[in-house]
Amino acid sequence: MARSIFKLEEIDQKYHLIHPKMSIIELGAAPGSWLQYCQKKVGPQGRIFAFDLQKIEFSASLQVLFQKLDATALLEKDWQENYPTVDLILSDMAPKTSGIKTKDAYDAFLLAEKAYHIACWKLKPGGSLLTKTFQGEKSKELLMEMKNRFEKAMVVKPKSSRSESTEIFLLGLKFQNR
Repeated sequence: MARSIFKLEEIDQKYHLIHPKMSIIELGAAPGSWLQYCQKKVGPQGRIFAFDLQKIEFSASLQVLFQKLDATALLEKDWQENYPTVDLILSDMAPKTSGIKTKDAYDAFLLAEKAYHIACWKLKPGGSLLTKTFQGEKSKELLMEMKNRFEKAMVVKPKSSRSESTEIFLLGLKFQNR
């Protein structure tokens, strides 16, 4: 469905993020290519909670629960109480870009920061977070914050990303619920 599947596949092959029977929250799930990849990897006993502002155009299996929803709503108390903790949070959320690099990097940071805060509420101990952002000072600050909550936190730039792109992924492994 989208080229972004190759980015997730490459990262998963290197860091072994997705396993059978695991539970995942995917933020920014449209158009659905990451969902397709995850469905196959978690199998029929896995569970995926997918969210996006846009509707997904393919039919998902019963293991996928999709909601058309803004990620900000996921930080509300009712949502936190009604959904279980998960093994992995994936975020491919991206802002509408303006062409002004500093503004676009800041807007991407805000989305990555939301994913991080959701991870702090909904990740099981030992879980992982993979969130897209753009290079910039704020992404460095978020990475430092992630290093306080994950055993390992790093910047990942898949080879399948365009070399001229400022897109990066922040990866947190082994969440420490402190």
